Amino acid sequence: MTTLADDLARDRRTARRLPASVMSNAKWRHLFTALRESGLDIPQVLVKFIDVEDMKVLGPVWLAGMPHAFIDSFNYGPFPLVSIEWLEFPRHTRLPRSGGLPPQEYAQDIDAIRACLEATGKQFSLEQTAHSLRVLGHVR
Repeated sequence: MTTLADDLARDRRTARRLPASVMSNAKWRHLFTALRESGLDIPQVLVKFIDVEDMKVLGPVWLAGMPHAFIDSFNYGPFPLVSIEWLEFPRHTRLPRSGGLPPQEYAQDIDAIRACLEATGKQFSLEQTAHSLRVLGHVR
């Protein structure tokens, strides 16, 4: 059974093999805190982990009570911040619903998300397209 310390050591080794890291634990925590405190409705965030091929849907996350290098999530449990290759905020999402109902179409205000991040004064590596806003953690 692996521990959080094992996960952190593994992900740090993996991250060192990438050409560039542009986010620190402190910057990731600042980003998540700013988004939580903004009051923006952000029902879907996509995440690409450095050691996983496909992007995943990141559910609610928590910083409180977590060691500085970690974040806790509903979908994946606690994981090291260094394991985030990028986060993406899609402009249009399809949220699943229960009871056999079709997914709900939802528009996220990525311009407001970008403004929230820029208002922090931190230098985040952002890529914006017509369809999404991506925050880079590592560059390949």
